Amino acid sequence: MISKDDVFIQLHEPVSVCVQFDDRKPRIRKLSLVWKGEEYHFFRINGYEQCSVGDELVHKLSVSGYKKSFTLCLHTKSLRWFVEEVYERYQRSSKPQTKRLARGLSLIKSVYSQPPRHGQKKQSRR
Repeated sequence: MISKDDVFIQLHEPVSVCVQFDDRKPRIRKLSLVWKGEEYHFFRINGYEQCSVGDELVHKLSVSGYKKSFTLCLHTKSLRWFVEEVYERYQRSSKPQTKRLARGLSLIKSVYSQPPRHGQKKQSRR
């Protein structure tokens, strides 16, 4: 869900991109980029399209990482990558996640500390 605190930026800045292709299937295995001195790794490619800018073919990729999503363009004449769009999700404090994790751990401990039900063997801990 998009929040009012999320940030969407349109720009045209050069970036360094590292792409690893799969040798068995025609797909990208890994993709990362360096933009403004920070390295971003992506776990999802959301979309791909080809378009023409004048007589030049441009490949556009929409990719997602942990906090940010990017639209990247590869210009085929110059073989240069550019960031066209950046979408940054607003992330609230991590305290609720920590509480949720603590609740989950206490639930696991309570399950293991309960005596076995009738007809069940007690689970051994190794």
